[in-house]
Amino acid sequence: MVVRVTSFSAVLALGLAGAVCAEDQGEGVERPAISNEEILAIIEKTEAQLTSVDDLVATLDVKLDGLYDQRDAVMDNPEHVRRLDDLIDRQTLTLNEMEATRAQLVGLLETLRPLVSKGEGGEQ
Repeated sequence: MVVRVTSFSAVLALGLAGAVCAEDQGEGVERPAISNEEILAIIEKTEAQLTSVDDLVATLDVKLDGLYDQRDAVMDNPEHVRRLDDLIDRQTLTLNEMEATRAQLVGLLETLRPLVSKGEGGEQ
């Protein structure tokens, strides 16, 4: 199962984060006008997405453990072992992708939270 964690709020937040990073590097990029309320809404939606991804990672991890147990139980049948190894490989890839998505969401939150606390993005 592949979950795409793409939303308008995430795209907007990434754009805002990019502008902030560019400005911090002295590139003179003008920050888009966005209020604290809008940043807080993006943070809230990103946190909800992070919770969903965390749940998915936990589920995939349990399923992967089950596949390893199944493979261990059929070691005398090479065909079943091969099929289970294929499933394990695909499941591991999906799990790795979800963990990377999780890391991106965490990074996004780490970029956005200080903007609100510093009063960036408009009135408080």
